[in-house]
Amino acid sequence: MKDQQQKARITANQLTAMLIIVVATNAFLTYPQYVSQSAYEAAWMEPIISGMMTLVLFFLVEWVLRKYFHQLDIVEVSKEIFGRIGAALIAIVFAAYFLCTTAVVVREFTENVISTVLPSTPILLVGGVFMAAVGYIAYAGLEGICRTAYIFLPILLIGLIGVCVA
Repeated sequence: MKDQQQKARITANQLTAMLIIVVATNAFLTYPQYVSQSAYEAAWMEPIISGMMTLVLFFLVEWVLRKYFHQLDIVEVSKEIFGRIGAALIAIVFAAYFLCTTAVVVREFTENVISTVLPSTPILLVGGVFMAAVGYIAYAGLEGICRTAYIFLPILLIGLIGVCVA
């Protein structure tokens, strides 16, 4: 065995596929409810405007990181800007946020599956199967998650186009 920890090798396409799937899952589970409650008749404009604003913000942050912190990853950037303690506090806040968001998404996804496909199955069983699958994939590492996302992205896109056309 090697003593050094190797960094995961993820291509830009794999990372993009993973992010598309994460955003699409969140968008289809929660986004329509929020848009219909807040935008009323202008609900069709809200995703366009918020998507453009998000892209502009993303490209701005990406430009700043590329210009001033060319060879550093996001953890090294936060350590350089905020110091070790500040970076640790920010990491804890982000970890708590993503943990809570993940719990909400898993609960919504589980309820969605139970209400549409498995109505007589206990929610604990469906949630447990989901969490076991997620645990195994997380154990396989980020490379495995990104590769799996890259493989399944065309299936998701074909299904999405099929739903939109039908």
